[in-house]
Amino acid sequence: MPVTSITFRQLQVFVEAVEAGSFRACAERLNISQASISSHIAALESQLGVRLFTRQRGMLAGPTAKGILAYQEAKILVERGRDFIDRFKAEGGERSARKINIGAHTFLVNTIGSALAVYASQNRDIEFGVEVGPFEVVIDKIRREELDIGFVFSSGPVPGVDSKMVWSEPLAFYVGCDHELAKREHLTAAELNRYPLITFPRRTHMRSLIDWARSRVGVDGCPIALEADSFTVVNESIVRGLGFGCLFKRPLLASPFRDRMVELPVKVPPVEAHRVISRAHRVDRAVHDCVEYLITNSMP
Repeated sequence: MPVTSITFRQLQVFVEAVEAGSFRACAERLNISQASISSHIAALESQLGVRLFTRQRGMLAGPTAKGILAYQEAKILVERGRDFIDRFKAEGGERSARKINIGAHTFLVNTIGSALAVYASQNRDIEFGVEVGPFEVVIDKIRREELDIGFVFSSGPVPGVDSKMVWSEPLAFYVGCDHELAKREHLTAAELNRYPLITFPRRTHMRSLIDWARSRVGVDGCPIALEADSFTVVNESIVRGLGFGCLFKRPLLASPFRDRMVELPVKVPPVEAHRVISRAHRVDRAVHDCVEYLITNSMP
């Protein structure tokens, strides 16, 4: 069977049908009729000589085992085909409509900001969108494929998404300069547990990270003095002596609070910075090239 008998459009429709979950949803995505979807799939099945989808009483039930294998290969071919078209459009002076949407925590946006600006200037055929938000929002939008790339903090792999650790982010315990612990050269976890903690609200991802780190060093029995969903409020409360806090070291050193706090001599394990990629772009060359550049040029 000659390869040329299989068209790029057939592969594109097949990939969309698998990802959409039904021919009807696929037709809506591609803005063509459901009959046209069925025709493309039937032609591809005929060329390959295999069933790509199981059918029950005329209804689409899902990809077969062969269909899953075909999808994995077809996805790569479709993405490469799009890259091929975009590259030649760019060389011909035409601006591609391709857009990459990135979401990240405020600090992580600041971390990748310079590298992203350089990468965008070198890839003017791609439009970049950046959204700042907490972990919960970024991951939700990655799962719903409203974002292509996300950068988040985590204590391990993020479940349900393509997640990979890219660097470790150091944490430390801090008090205000006038706090009675500020001049201590030695301090145990048991001693620190007697002092109140300034932290983030319960049931937030940031709080879960801080609690995870505290528990690893035994500083998990202290009373809570204040909970605030604002880094400024947390930092100001620590400076004013209301308690101690567990904070990210790098952003603190770059903030106006750096000379108003003292790091305590109790080591805290780092959290992980993860890059996450939406399901639809796991094999997208443009997305992976962007991620690789941002990681390489943003790592501490």
